[in-house]
Amino acid sequence: YYILSYTGRRSEALADQLTANGFRAVYIIGGMEALQSSVA
Repeated sequence: YYILSYTGRRSEALADQLTANGFRAVYIIGGMEALQSSVA
């Protein structure tokens, strides 16, 4: 239980970081895909 709760907190912090950087990363990746599809 301690390991599970520790992992849960860790993944929660990781999710917070991903949320902070996620929008920018998804925006860049999505932009690259849109650029490729418009060129192709």
